Amino acid sequence: MKNKLLIRVGIITSLFLAAVLIASETVLFTSAQNIFLTAKNDTFARDLNVICSEIREVSSITAFMDYWNTNRETMKAGVSEEEYEEFERIQNENGFEWFTNEMSDDELNSFPPYYIHILANDYLYYIYSLMRNTSSRYGYDRFILLDVGESSDGCVITQGSKEDNTDADASDDSGTYYTELRKVYERIGTKPVFDAAHTKAAEKIRGGQAGDIAYEVVNGDDGVPYYAGYILITSKNEHRYAMCILYNWSGFREKMNSAVLPSILISALLIVAANILLIRFLYLQSVRPVTQIQKNVRDYTATKDSERVIGELAKIKEKNEFGELASDVSHLAREIDRYTAEIAQLAGEKERAAAELELASHIQASALPSSFPAFPDRNDFDIFASMDPAKEVGGDFYDFFLIDDDHLALVIADVSGKGVPAALFMMMSKILIYDKAVMGGTPADIIEFVNSRLCAANKDDMFVTVWLGIVELSTGRMTCCNAGHEYPAIRKANGSFALLKDKHGPVVGAMPGIHYKDYELMLEKGDTVFVYTDGVPEATNSTPELFGNERMTDALNAAGEVGLQELLSSVRHTVDVFVGSAPQFDDLTMLAFRYFGK
Repeated sequence: MKNKLLIRVGIITSLFLAAVLIASETVLFTSAQNIFLTAKNDTFARDLNVICSEIREVSSITAFMDYWNTNRETMKAGVSEEEYEEFERIQNENGFEWFTNEMSDDELNSFPPYYIHILANDYLYYIYSLMRNTSSRYGYDRFILLDVGESSDGCVITQGSKEDNTDADASDDSGTYYTELRKVYERIGTKPVFDAAHTKAAEKIRGGQAGDIAYEVVNGDDGVPYYAGYILITSKNEHRYAMCILYNWSGFREKMNSAVLPSILISALLIVAANILLIRFLYLQSVRPVTQIQKNVRDYTATKDSERVIGELAKIKEKNEFGELASDVSHLAREIDRYTAEIAQLAGEKERAAAELELASHIQASALPSSFPAFPDRNDFDIFASMDPAKEVGGDFYDFFLIDDDHLALVIADVSGKGVPAALFMMMSKILIYDKAVMGGTPADIIEFVNSRLCAANKDDMFVTVWLGIVELSTGRMTCCNAGHEYPAIRKANGSFALLKDKHGPVVGAMPGIHYKDYELMLEKGDTVFVYTDGVPEATNSTPELFGNERMTDALNAAGEVGLQELLSSVRHTVDVFVGSAPQFDDLTMLAFRYFGK
């Protein structure tokens, strides 16, 4: 999919801006709601205090509220016409003022029951009318007078709503009066539209003093949320009476939604517009130049036409990091061209060097005796040798040649270092040994001669370890000299191989004027001499662990009664198994000689 970056940026910025929008609108809504509630609390406090002050002006209001609360069923019953006429007669005789002072319960209860009943009716209807008219005047949904005592169940004493008949008080029609009054009676002892006895606000004012106010959002059983304000009017014994104002909360929410939703819509449109502009900007300033750079990089990869690609990249004019990236890619293309040319040149030189190394390897291999059997017309001895260099050319070498018909020279040597320098030093050492041997002399004489010649022209401080033995074939006597080389392994006929701890002289080529000493061995028919370079005992596996002389002699003895070629192959196989996948670090050279005699 193209423009993956733009899609991701669009999604991320949309989510971010949407989160900012939601957060800002939430803060706006909450702030507006808090401002409204603060103002509504002030209004509630004002109207609750006004209506409660008017209620408190009613004489014996506490006693009447207790009467209304404890005589719910009685209040719902009417009085006879004769009782009402008697009440009016007594009132006319004594005047209205005679009961306006606050009465005690005993004084109130001294009147006839029907008289208290009629007064309770009138005062109840008065408070009902007061609540109804206040609701209508200030737009409240209703006022409720209710009992919030701990032993009560939040029952209504009376309530007035703006939907009630507001003309009932002004009407002289007693039927209308009693119709409205029956509505009041029917509400006595009922539950309000919410369970006021269990609201937090009711609990707050229950333990307070008269005049304490609390506020709370409550849900009515009609499914309508209300904002309620409570004021504690008075208390007596376990009864505590409160006045509650209910304001339809859903109406406020609708007003808030009507105010906030357009703001949300406008903000959403602005977010969409801002996102489009941002994506357009990102495309022009980043995605398009990156796409062009990517296309030109792929073209260069396919065609290697740097000039055309550099020309296309020069068209990217953005003065930002992508313009600099285009310039860097152009520079990189030029550098790649230069490096490619250099690599091609080096590859050619390396190829020529490899060919030269291969030629040197062939020359070195041809300089060593490699045709076996080496002396097919001789049956008094057998000989076999092998060399495996660690690199294309090595520093190890072996040699064997007849000095005369009765004397055979055996040589094995190891030059310090590896590669071409060691191979050159090896060739020079081999030639010097051969030339001196054919001129005559013991092995010690030959090595002293070679040492003096090598020291005279050894500017690189190289050296060579040499083991040289000359066998007198008619007798089996072998004269040897060891110049810092490995111990030879000797196997007597029908015996086992064992190392011969011969005396070593110094290495050859390190110091002039060195005198070397010979030692002699008597070979009998069937005896075998095995000489080798340090590449055999010092072969190393991945642990790393050395192969060692003990494993070497074990391998020689494990081969059994076999020919010399099979003997060397068996040793090499044992070394390979031990080394495993570890690389070969040193040349590995072996020579075996078996004496049969005349």
